[in-house]
Amino acid sequence: MSTEKRCWKFYLGVALFVYSFIPSSCSGLLFLLNVPMKAHLTEITIFIASGQIAFLISITLLGKTIIQAFKAKFYDLFKLKFFKLDSYYISYTRHLSGIILLIISFIPYIIAELLLVLGYPIKYGDNYLVFYILISGDILFIISLFSLGSGFWERLKDLFKWHPGKKTEQSSDCLKN
Repeated sequence: MSTEKRCWKFYLGVALFVYSFIPSSCSGLLFLLNVPMKAHLTEITIFIASGQIAFLISITLLGKTIIQAFKAKFYDLFKLKFFKLDSYYISYTRHLSGIILLIISFIPYIIAELLLVLGYPIKYGDNYLVFYILISGDILFIISLFSLGSGFWERLKDLFKWHPGKKTEQSSDCLKN
């Protein structure tokens, strides 16, 4: 990223990206240290969910270039030179699987909240189950983002941009009376 583009969006995006890994790490550390969580499990769930939301916002703010930089570092780390890093268009199957994973990644949070409302961890003392459910949602979310590719984020960001000269298309069927 060039220095001209490093404005508040870049710094906020980097800060949110760094923060997005803190909730999962801290929560995992609390579970490994066997700290009693029965009274604070709802707060930890919200804390972990805030990390996922921060990750989504940071990737949206940082844009396509940062995703490509992360991919390049990841591929260099594992010596995966045979992948195309600059592919903007992905196949239909990859797009569909990425969208399905993105939608499914929110289901573990609903399941965890239902378990908390029903009192499952308090009755059975299994706080680890809720934690594993939440972490599975984070993993699915990150995998879906990388499978959707950088073109997805450009289309998503374009969805929220205002185009004053561009008129929206309406169906001609509803205009004819």
